[in-house]
Amino acid sequence: MCPRRGRRLPWAPRSTSSPMSRAAVRTLLHTRQDGLCGICDEELPSGFLHSRHVNLDHTRPRSHGGPDHPNNITLTHRRCNLAKGSSCAGCEGCPKEG
Repeated sequence: MCPRRGRRLPWAPRSTSSPMSRAAVRTLLHTRQDGLCGICDEELPSGFLHSRHVNLDHTRPRSHGGPDHPNNITLTHRRCNLAKGSSCAGCEGCPKEG
């Protein structure tokens, strides 16, 4: 928090319901998903811990009430995550495809 303005500093970590670090979550997901993208099932690039081509994707988006917890997150290619947007299968309120 900024001591003078009371706002979160841009470089300060976001509060999260999970006490795990981002790198620990990525490692857990990479192992759980056998190194495959959670959307297209293709292999994720090496260096996934710091790659800008790999994203953490909320299975049920936070905008639809999904928790910020490793059980609701998958590791995906950035392009797959951007194509998916904030939709999720079977969620009321998600835009209908087609």
